[in-house]
Amino acid sequence: MSVAEDRDGLPVLPVSDPGPPERGDAARNRALLLDAARRLVDEHGAEAVTTDDIAAAAGVGKGTLFRRFG
Repeated sequence: MSVAEDRDGLPVLPVSDPGPPERGDAARNRALLLDAARRLVDEHGAEAVTTDDIAAAAGVGKGTLFRRFG
């Protein structure tokens, strides 16, 4: 049995249930958090960035960050 690969040659695992579609506000918060994290890590390095920093820069509560990314 062969395993499907993505464009970088990494294995792609099948998803049996993708779950419900993402809500608009959840998608917006996800994008805000990812953008804030990238920017902060680029500016300060990963070791210097905290979850509080990311949440504050994204304009969301820390609970939103943990709910979204665990």
